[in-house]
Amino acid sequence: MILRPTPRNHGICPLTLARKLALLRIDQQNIRHGVTRSYYYVVNDFRNAIIERKSHEEAVDIIIHYADQLHRCGRLEEVKRLYRKAAEDLGQNFGRHHSSTFFVTFERGRLLQHVRQFQTAERMYNRVLRGMKHRNPYQLYFSNELGVVYADQHELLKAERAFQKALHGFTELWGADHLWAYTAAINLSNIYQTQGKLKEATILLHRGLSCLTKEFGVSHAVIMAAPKFVKYIDNSMHINNWTAHENSVNWP
Repeated sequence: MILRPTPRNHGICPLTLARKLALLRIDQQNIRHGVTRSYYYVVNDFRNAIIERKSHEEAVDIIIHYADQLHRCGRLEEVKRLYRKAAEDLGQNFGRHHSSTFFVTFERGRLLQHVRQFQTAERMYNRVLRGMKHRNPYQLYFSNELGVVYADQHELLKAERAFQKALHGFTELWGADHLWAYTAAINLSNIYQTQGKLKEATILLHRGLSCLTKEFGVSHAVIMAAPKFVKYIDNSMHINNWTAHENSVNWP
């Protein structure tokens, strides 16, 4: 049960009229030329948003909207190429550490994970982390994403360190009840459970679920699934305690 936090406060504002028109143009070009043949028109509109209108919000909307349509058509190579080019252009025009550049890089990393190119995603996340300022919120977000990559590869010690860094950083910045903090807490509890650190897993899981309940209510999917997970941990702890007790007894 590995979670990703919803990327809040990343500079993507509510849709303006210009951005709505940009998305409408994409849909019209897709109808007229087909999704894959619209690539040139989309890239041109994206560059106009950056260079002429200086709107990183509109530029990101265009890329995400078109990438989603390509993804649905199974055109994953085009999506990877689109994200790579978008991150380069956004970095050149707004800076490598701008929120829009980070956001597109997040999406590219997730795509690499989706197609199970874990090592490529890992290298990309590590490269970005090295270039980011210390305690940048996005550095912590990338650390959580890197933990997801490690967990998918069953590299539990690396995943544990990545989630711990994210959890401690988010907690110091915004408090333990922040969305990103309790997402990292639940992820770390999952790693601890896999490692057999059941007490630590239980503490973090209850902490994360308590915050999640306050944020989304008791009907959230993770909370609905949690009782089985908690019961499994409790049963495992009971079995381990009983085994330890048995081993400590000098039977006649």
